[in-house]
Amino acid sequence: MRGQKLLGWLGMLGMSGLLVYAVYTNWPREQGPRPYVAPSFAEPSEAGHKRAFHEICPLINRPEVLALVETPPEVHGQGTSFDPDGMSYLSCNVKLPTRAVRLDVGRGVDVAAMTEAATGGHKLTVLGRPAIYEQEHLIAPTARLTIAWDPSDPSAYASIAVFQNQGYADEATLVAMAELIVPNLKR
Repeated sequence: MRGQKLLGWLGMLGMSGLLVYAVYTNWPREQGPRPYVAPSFAEPSEAGHKRAFHEICPLINRPEVLALVETPPEVHGQGTSFDPDGMSYLSCNVKLPTRAVRLDVGRGVDVAAMTEAATGGHKLTVLGRPAIYEQEHLIAPTARLTIAWDPSDPSAYASIAVFQNQGYADEATLVAMAELIVPNLKR
């Protein structure tokens, strides 16, 4: 009886040792920042989502853009939306561990007129175009920069928003993002 107990304890001790060894050898080691790897997402089937997926998402789902709000940029999800009645806007959301970035691009908002009429927000010029920086609390603190992006169409706008758990993304961050995104928008 004593021998069986001893064998049982030795077996349990051996299994525990194997478990500790397996966890130790597979535990991630700190090896500096991980390289950015753009995740692959399944292409949507609906035309509007497909268009946003191909035209808008690649503009914000880039390491140099996402690193402005979170380092290292580790993408956890991506989603698209569009206006089904004529597709006057396209949108892409990229979810990071503690923030989300959204890009809306469309027509129908005269940014120059909006900056003249706005009572809140900070009016500025980005890339020689009228823009407005605003902070609001929706579901989370949100900082948004809306900019006129097509000089030949005053109703063309791009809106870059950063949602985060605490505080607001600063104006300089959104301006830097706009400087990387807006020149690549298709007319």
